[in-house]
Amino acid sequence: MILAAGMSDNVFAMTRYTTIGGLDGSFDGDGHALTSIGGVAGWTHNGSNWDFAMVRYDTNGSLDSGFDSDGIVTTAIGSGDEHGFDVAIESDGEIVVIGSGNNGTNLDFAPKPGGIIWQQVQKQCCVQRL
Repeated sequence: MILAAGMSDNVFAMTRYTTIGGLDGSFDGDGHALTSIGGVAGWTHNGSNWDFAMVRYDTNGSLDSGFDSDGIVTTAIGSGDEHGFDVAIESDGEIVVIGSGNNGTNLDFAPKPGGIIWQQVQKQCCVQRL
């Protein structure tokens, strides 16, 4: 299977293809799962600025209720905007979100409570461990 994620009309979008390139109809009925959370893949607007956002789907394309109880996680790291651009899964199953962030004035580097690690990488990137 092949997965593609991004945005469609300002909502999270995930499309699953078969190994030969056709849409996988077993994924949300038509191969596409769309989730409106007020943003795009990687970030969402909280009313005053942008926060990291992540959505996890079950294999059938429905939101995974075992992931933060509703399938959606949003996280404010600092007081400014944060944008998630990529994710990685560590060998222990932990999810790492990679993106940029601003503390309201400039980019920030600070460990955060609750198991979240914020680390500046190459001037404009940060890492968030969920």
